[in-house]
Amino acid sequence: MEIGRDRQARNETFELSENAVAVLKKRYLKKNEQGEAIEEPIDMFRRVA
Repeated sequence: MEIGRDRQARNETFELSENAVAVLKKRYLKKNEQGEAIEEPIDMFRRVA
């Protein structure tokens, strides 16, 4: 991956509904030992892409 493309992808924003964010936090985002989300939805999308 080119560095320029990586920076551009990081600056992209995604519009998600409140319900979508709640589902992501509860089910799919990486969590710490206390069960708190430690990544943002954009990070999850990049991780699974």
